[in-house]
Amino acid sequence: MGMKHKILYTSDLHGNELQYKKLVDYSIKISADSIVIGGDIAPKNFQPKQFVDGQRYFLQEKLPGLLSPLKKSLPNSRLFLMMGNDDCKINLDVLERENNTLYQIIHKKRVPLTDDFDIVGYSYVPITPFGIKDWEKFDLSDVPSSLLVDYQHRKMTNYRLEGFKTTSLGWEPFQFNQDSEKSDSIQKDLSGALFRIKADRTLYVIHTPPNHTSLDMEIGGRSCWKFCGQVIYRRCSALSGFAWPYS
Repeated sequence: MGMKHKILYTSDLHGNELQYKKLVDYSIKISADSIVIGGDIAPKNFQPKQFVDGQRYFLQEKLPGLLSPLKKSLPNSRLFLMMGNDDCKINLDVLERENNTLYQIIHKKRVPLTDDFDIVGYSYVPITPFGIKDWEKFDLSDVPSSLLVDYQHRKMTNYRLEGFKTTSLGWEPFQFNQDSEKSDSIQKDLSGALFRIKADRTLYVIHTPPNHTSLDMEIGGRSCWKFCGQVIYRRCSALSGFAWPYS
């Protein structure tokens, strides 16, 4: 990057106001040039009927106030963020109101990080045992023979195909269609030009951790692992979140 560029990364704050304050304070302390929040930004300690509106209230009424001290103390620094699988997609419009002012949303976007490097975000995770399906997709469309047995086992033991997506009216029942596995997957998204160009000069922020890494607690993405393996030789950098204690 020529000059040093200090990046502070975090993820899965889940609306914890104390953790947001710690993030802001530490960013200021170290004079971070860029701050990145890699998903799961809103709280989830709500009953189902209050979940969507509760998150919306946080994003609208709490988050701007929690993050605004960064702009006051570090006016030349930039904040990048995106939703994660525990964030209600229907509330994305609230985040977009502050986009390019208080922060920049990076899901499926390529945004300049420095003069030489870009940052790209990706919020989707492989299908989980959880009920919220807003940010879930099938992991692979074209399964390599070396992963076939492992992937089929993961789908049988960890995939919950029925659940709910969020709408302006609340929860709407949703069922994954097996036919969509071939046409719409994380693998297909990560194979697109957005993620492939300038790989040696891109910081990738992918909410799901790569499979069989320290962050992978039973739901890491095979496609994410394969993607990182394919581009790592080009000296790319990838940041992940979503560590889940599965038992």
